[in-house]
Amino acid sequence: MRNIVSPLSGIVSPFGLRDGGALSVYAVVGLEPPLVLDFDDTYYRTGGTATDLVSAATHARAGNATMVDSDGVLKWAPHNLLTYSEDFTNAAWPKTNVTVAGTVVTPNATLGTHRVDFPTYTSNVGRVTAKARVKPNGYSYFGLREQSVTGAEAVFFLSGAGTVPYSTAGTGSSLVTSISFDGEFYDVELSISFTGSSSAVRAYVLDANPASNLNSYSFSGDTVSGIEIETGHLYRSDLGGMVNNPSTGDSYVPTTDSARYLPRVGHHIWNGSAWVDEGYFHESEARTNLVTYSQDFTDASWVDSTVTRTADEIGPDGLEDSAYTLTDTTASTSVFGQTVVCANDTAARTLSVFVKKTVSAATFPGISIYYSGGTSINSGITLNTDTGVATARSGGGVSAPDRFAMQDFGDYWRASVTVSNNGTNNTSVLGYISPAVNTNGSGTWVATTGSFVAYGAQVEAGSTPSSYIPTSGSTVTRAADTLTIPSANLPWPTPEVIGPELVNPADWTGNDGTTLPSSITVTDGTVILNDASFADTAENIIGYVSGTPVAVTVDVTITSGNIQIWLGGTATEAGQIIVATTSGSYTFYNGVSGTTGALYVRSLAGGTTGTVDNISVREINPLAVSIQMEGTMTYAEDGGNFTVQFTNWEADSNNNLTQAISTAASTGDFRPRQEAAGVADAVQGLPYSPGINVPFNIASLHGSTFINGAVDGTALTANTTPTALPDLSSTDMQIGSTFMGTIKLFRVWADDLTDEGIEEASTNV
Repeated sequence: MRNIVSPLSGIVSPFGLRDGGALSVYAVVGLEPPLVLDFDDTYYRTGGTATDLVSAATHARAGNATMVDSDGVLKWAPHNLLTYSEDFTNAAWPKTNVTVAGTVVTPNATLGTHRVDFPTYTSNVGRVTAKARVKPNGYSYFGLREQSVTGAEAVFFLSGAGTVPYSTAGTGSSLVTSISFDGEFYDVELSISFTGSSSAVRAYVLDANPASNLNSYSFSGDTVSGIEIETGHLYRSDLGGMVNNPSTGDSYVPTTDSARYLPRVGHHIWNGSAWVDEGYFHESEARTNLVTYSQDFTDASWVDSTVTRTADEIGPDGLEDSAYTLTDTTASTSVFGQTVVCANDTAARTLSVFVKKTVSAATFPGISIYYSGGTSINSGITLNTDTGVATARSGGGVSAPDRFAMQDFGDYWRASVTVSNNGTNNTSVLGYISPAVNTNGSGTWVATTGSFVAYGAQVEAGSTPSSYIPTSGSTVTRAADTLTIPSANLPWPTPEVIGPELVNPADWTGNDGTTLPSSITVTDGTVILNDASFADTAENIIGYVSGTPVAVTVDVTITSGNIQIWLGGTATEAGQIIVATTSGSYTFYNGVSGTTGALYVRSLAGGTTGTVDNISVREINPLAVSIQMEGTMTYAEDGGNFTVQFTNWEADSNNNLTQAISTAASTGDFRPRQEAAGVADAVQGLPYSPGINVPFNIASLHGSTFINGAVDGTALTANTTPTALPDLSSTDMQIGSTFMGTIKLFRVWADDLTDEGIEEASTNV
């Protein structure tokens, strides 16, 4: 935990504040960022005040996803598949002979008698764990009436046989009886593995021991007993289990009207000697694992000729026998792979597999993608499992791949190879995993017999490997992450009006040289509209000269219709336009293109009548915002201007701020960009190389008259051509709109940090 210091506090807090009134570690050139998302140290700040992640930003992902915990084990991100996990009165919880008394909000709410059923969760893969916190409610238990009941019998039943709501004990189910209660809440937890098509899982919490056939529900001797239930939790517990909820430190994830999938905060990456917390794991692309049995290499979908498969090693999920030793038993060509359907296109697909590191002598397995159906493609690599070096294979009908990588994964490498289809009627792709291959680049698959340990195969459409997606019988899609900061949590500069009035009311007679139409008159500085037909075009009421940002204020009185007012340019330039539908005072800023500004007024609908009065145009100090972001990114060159988009702060297509990696002109240039009223300005330079988990630390400075950026502590060359900063004061910001990687730290200032400041900001904190 960093020492996080608040100038407003002299006490030590859970967020690491200390006394002394000094600036916090997040301050740059003496300026505190009102917004901080520190995913590494789990500190979040909005409006200059410490808060939590849920309050600071909105995360969404419509499904489960994997990540790596602090112990280096591959696990599921925190989630709860149940709805209304603390509201057992809701209809989502089926009940039989049950009276539920109130929503559970404290550990002492009496719920009722006999049985509460968990909602049904339907899936076709994996292992789930159901968990509940239950206790006797102090009523009769087989004649006992003590408040603290010891030895009271309860049942927790988990069904995965697809027979809902009842099942026979021991058939596709687990059963717990004779729970020893001591009057306090007791964590009851059961796990069940299930496969096949749409297996249904349901848990039951009962208050007595039924007969062995649960369909009969025999409650001999049970009178008015009851069980209190505090929380319900159903989660995927295959792989290495589930990462704890970072907000609570335990596994429980509360829900309301839908299943909940938390952001992957606390994702770890192996740095060569230790697992390092890289913060929040974000993947903006949804990906589908096309391999239907990604972990079970003995399934018939994996075809082979001379390869034996033995589940005998601990996999990246930390489980015994989850990884397979694949052995080539002859020195002839071996085939071991799974064919999946693909589109006839020119898109790239990536094959990845975890390969166990060798301790002494290296082995040389290979992986390859083979497109077939038309003009086939065969492309692959050879892997050195000792050094982690991969080599492109060529010759013998095997071509070099688009790209390949070996990612260090602790005790394993994660090898990947990417190959693009050729659009010549290839409609299937075979992912090859070969225990032994020739190492001389001739393309021959097998030179000698050999073996290696493999885990978790994945074939996906995409130019890079994404997080592991387990499958068991069908393809599985991991949904995309979105991370949004509401406008209310984003700092925005407060305009400071300076200088004299730039306009003279006596001159307001149509300075564009045209005669005002009969529907618009100007009297003593008041614009009067009386438009019956909506036939009038926009009228330039006043012209002035200004080379600086300005503030425009007007008082509008509307009798009927709508009045449109804007500054310079065209009426479609959002951010410098007012559409007044009700009477009141209106203000907007900037919007001056070039040095000559013009104030326009028109009716926006037939029958508009009203006035525009007290018009003021005054210079303001230049506005500025500064943004910083640190993390790791995974990307491949695609020739686009937004190959990686760190942030997208966009009111519309003409008014926005972005931070991106552009590969249009050269490799990985960092490009801060802003667009105001359709006029775009940018700077670029100092590239990042494409790859997997590439570290970065970038900052940008956006102002009314300038824009600049910095990369890893080095500032770029400022662009001083901007004439306006788009008004984004009421606009949400998207973080990682095109981004695959981790975010450790994110900060926003409503200030001009200067070049010195963005250099400091882009240096690791």
